[in-house]
Amino acid sequence: MTPRYGRLLVVPAVLVAILAIWIAASLRSSSTGRDRPDATEGGGAPAPPLPGGLEEIRRLRHGDPAKAAERCRPLLGSGDAAEREAARKLYPEILNALYAKKVRDWKYAEAEKIFLELDADFPGTQEAGWVRVAWRDDRLRWARKASEDGDWRTAERLFAAILAGEPPASGWQYLDAYRDYLLRRRDGAVRAGEAAAAAMYLEEAAGVIADPSGSTPVHDILRREGRAESLMARARELAASKRPAAALTWMNVAREKIEQERVWEKHPDFVGLYERCALDVAAEMRAGRLRTAPRERIDEFYRAASGSADPARRLEAREGVLDARIEEGVARLKKGEYARAEESFKRALGPDVAHLWEAQLQNPAFDPWPEVPIAVQDAIREKTAGRDEAARRAELTQMIRAGEFVPTHARLRTAFEALPELYAAWGVQLLEQGNVAAAVERMRGVLRRGSAEAPGPARRCVESLQASLKRALETRDMGRIFDLAGFYVSEVGLPATGDPFRADFRSSLAAAAEGLRTESPIKLLFILSLVDQCFPGEPEGRAAREEVLVKGLDAVRNQPKQPATGEIHQPSGLEGISGVSVSNMTEYHILVLYEGPERFFVRLNPRRKGTVVMKDGTYRVGVIVAADHVAPYREESTYASETYWESYVITASGGPRDSSSLLDTGREAWGDFVLLRTPENVRVRVDPKMGLVSPAK
Repeated sequence: MTPRYGRLLVVPAVLVAILAIWIAASLRSSSTGRDRPDATEGGGAPAPPLPGGLEEIRRLRHGDPAKAAERCRPLLGSGDAAEREAARKLYPEILNALYAKKVRDWKYAEAEKIFLELDADFPGTQEAGWVRVAWRDDRLRWARKASEDGDWRTAERLFAAILAGEPPASGWQYLDAYRDYLLRRRDGAVRAGEAAAAAMYLEEAAGVIADPSGSTPVHDILRREGRAESLMARARELAASKRPAAALTWMNVAREKIEQERVWEKHPDFVGLYERCALDVAAEMRAGRLRTAPRERIDEFYRAASGSADPARRLEAREGVLDARIEEGVARLKKGEYARAEESFKRALGPDVAHLWEAQLQNPAFDPWPEVPIAVQDAIREKTAGRDEAARRAELTQMIRAGEFVPTHARLRTAFEALPELYAAWGVQLLEQGNVAAAVERMRGVLRRGSAEAPGPARRCVESLQASLKRALETRDMGRIFDLAGFYVSEVGLPATGDPFRADFRSSLAAAAEGLRTESPIKLLFILSLVDQCFPGEPEGRAAREEVLVKGLDAVRNQPKQPATGEIHQPSGLEGISGVSVSNMTEYHILVLYEGPERFFVRLNPRRKGTVVMKDGTYRVGVIVAADHVAPYREESTYASETYWESYVITASGGPRDSSSLLDTGREAWGDFVLLRTPENVRVRVDPKMGLVSPAK
């Protein structure tokens, strides 16, 4: 047969040789071992001179690191303390340069000795750290070269060390290299007529990378040499001997042969065996017994059984997907991969648990209803009136698929426990990077669900906020002070008397008030409201309160009057006294100003609820949002010994953003109604859940 080629580019042989030399040199110099220039230290300052003959040795270390090492080694035990200390600092640098040179010269055995010396004698130096990382990749290059050269003993030793240790920085390529080594051993055994050894190496190679795609070199060998009957027979033997990855490889090719030979009737056990092996591979990957591929590929094996006709295997697959996803999220959290960890947890808490519930609902013995809210149960009963339990379960399944009911599960406990750790660590990182908006979105749920009194995620958030606010004060960053101070008061509270942070907080408010006075009159009002709340009995607090009232009422006076809200109301049971229960459904602080029989204002924190108690009468009401792009709101309302309910939302552009936090409360106001203010000498009770005002008992 004549080979077919595409367009052939003819290149002079000398150019090919030059190109090959250049590529080889590039590869040899790609080691991540650091071979630093000697010009300067400390960002440009000349390196200080070294005692004795060490200065000349230092100059040698890049041009001739072997000679530099030879001359420096005896000085490590020098009787002169200064010279000995300088030699111990210089010697790791020399070994680092010597290591890089040995790797460039393909002298890996000598490079290994240098790595071992650095790792044993100078483990805490940065040079040892650099070489430790470099060695993982350089060892893989050496193993490949030994494999290509037929140096089986060296290749076997190196691959054993690679498989037992931390993977190379270059990623999962080492598995491809190990599989190629095994296939080379197999080819050698075939040439030598050693059939048993050839089979052993092929099966070992098949188990290195569990790849359901059927596109590996092992698959190609089996396609050339196997038939359906023999492939399936060996797959059954491999499965029985607890080698599921190799069994799957044989079965992937067997499936193609069965299709070609049209002999499905001879292999009725194929589907069940394939699903069982896929589940076993996934379980071994999760347990770390099968270093085959990134954990993300576990899904591929669970999916092979997630639609099984066998209810037990289907349930096992979907439970496995959920458990593996949570493990993946926890692993990513530990690595500091916060966005990817959140992605894993979102999938676990969303589609993965939903799919598990669907599988469980098909089991008549599973009772879902204790975990289903009463309102959802009532809706299902109404839709399936007169029908049986199967119809109700089918309706529940449809609600899960449509997102109308988000189920939970006992297996999610680990995910829920990890979420505060995730968002605290992520929020602290974002705050250090200067991204205040993203940081507080992630911290809010942590602070609302945890206590800062004890060590834990909430405490770390508080400490980070305090440190960031201090830095903002030092740099006179008014915008940052405004954002942080408001969030701190909203989610942590005002610093108590005696709290060491109280003085810093007060200074921050004073600096922000001064800076925002001309920059943003609206934001100034909110800073002044914090001053009033922090120091109500002091002249500074009283002055701030009066300024907020005067300037706040003036800011809303020219706004168009809106129709009165608060259409839902109920008698308060208090003669001459009314209450307004407010839900702030925005992500901003809001000021609500009242002018009538009484003149006052209240500040409501983002996504919170509060109740205002006042004397009956007609009031001019103004609402100001702590954002320059949101226009103030004005209405006139009459209150007559009743409790009214108000909700404030932002409908204009620039309104609330959807938070990505799984701990956040979305756009709803969160928590209980709290009493924000009451007329002097009036004692009332506020129902924390409903916000209803009644006489105090």
